[in-house]
Amino acid sequence: MNKIYRELKSCLLKSLIFALASLLLWSVGRLIFMCGLYFERSYNSGFFGFLIWQGVRFDLVTLGVILIVPFLFFPFFCVSSFTWRVWQKITSAYYVLFFCAALFMELVTPAFIAQFDIRPNFLFVEYLNYPKEVFSMLGKGYFWYLILAVTVVPAAGYALSQCFRATSQSRPTRWRTAFLLWPVLLISSVMMIRSTLGHRPINPSNIAVSGDLMVNSMALNSLYSVFYAVYYSIKNENSQFAYGQLSNDQVIKSVRQQMYIPETNFINSAIPTLHYQSALTRRERPLNLVILLEESLGAEF
Repeated sequence: MNKIYRELKSCLLKSLIFALASLLLWSVGRLIFMCGLYFERSYNSGFFGFLIWQGVRFDLVTLGVILIVPFLFFPFFCVSSFTWRVWQKITSAYYVLFFCAALFMELVTPAFIAQFDIRPNFLFVEYLNYPKEVFSMLGKGYFWYLILAVTVVPAAGYALSQCFRATSQSRPTRWRTAFLLWPVLLISSVMMIRSTLGHRPINPSNIAVSGDLMVNSMALNSLYSVFYAVYYSIKNENSQFAYGQLSNDQVIKSVRQQMYIPETNFINSAIPTLHYQSALTRRERPLNLVILLEESLGAEF
């Protein structure tokens, strides 16, 4: 029994530490958001307890996605002490990287919600194409979030790596034990990812219970929210055929028809929709009209 326990500890301890640390992080973050920062909206939704419980499910889904990769390969590194030492370093770096990513996403979530009124999603990734604007915004409006992220995340990653180093096992799991345990770990990971025995695996539609989208997103963790948004975007990136193909002339003609303005009112072919529109009411003193058009106001406004 001692040998079996030692071998199970050898191959599972690091994964267990990572799993517990991640679950604690996501749960504490969710409680801070739902019981602190956004308590009134969360409580008034009428689904407070439901979203807390569903949050645990989505945390386990995220864990399953992360754990299935090392579980898939670990038996092949049990053949010698050398390969096992290599495996210890690979898994330590892998788990530290994902824990730091998860912590970073939770730390920046309040700033993202302030702008977009929802947990980080595909916009978080899309805006990375404009690093100058993003860092300018962070520096001016969210300086302390930035300081918190660049100090807390490396410190937490270092602490976790030291924990892994202290618990690393020098002796590899016997390959027979590893291959017997292999299907159990893979099946467990798959069941965590699906989180149901139903026809469809769990997805964000399961928590679309409130009319408040931000409150619904509290059941997710921000790492899952971004990953799922990227996955869904890639999955549907070829859906632009739904928009069809039209020439510029056809598009301009269609837009002008929908404006219900006589063709003679369009005054500049270089600016196809520029047109003259006479006032319906004549005034002795014409009014000065100023139109301010603002694109992409944040949720805080």
